[in-house]
Amino acid sequence: MNSDSKSVTFNQGEINKTNDYYVGNVFQEVPSTTDSMEKVSYTSFKADEIALIKADAFKFDKKLINLNPPLEFSARFNREVSLWELEGVDLYASVLLSANSIVEIYEELVEEILPFLWRVYALNDDVNLSHEAKSLKFDLLRRA
Repeated sequence: MNSDSKSVTFNQGEINKTNDYYVGNVFQEVPSTTDSMEKVSYTSFKADEIALIKADAFKFDKKLINLNPPLEFSARFNREVSLWELEGVDLYASVLLSANSIVEIYEELVEEILPFLWRVYALNDDVNLSHEAKSLKFDLLRRA
């Protein structure tokens, strides 16, 4: 499935169309922080409008941190401003991103945001963290 420059180009995967939504395991290869290609997984989205992004690894201090289960974020294409926007939920509500493509959203998430969260929360002493920050720290550490 190929689409215009405002949307995602899927390289491989199986999808089924149900009404206006595509559901399945669809992957897009994107440049990785480890000099290879990583796959971004989209499990349910409305064509050109909504994507579920799963981040299962990121690089921190030259080490790969694997996340199991992966962190999941929802991104949507805002036609009014012609940008993809990602908003975190629950513990990750402070994660807000916008970019021209879903690939740029993913790259900023795994190259900038997740390493920042790891440094500020996972590696910080509990005495320096609020109750909510400790919950975020615990969630990151249990996934790693």
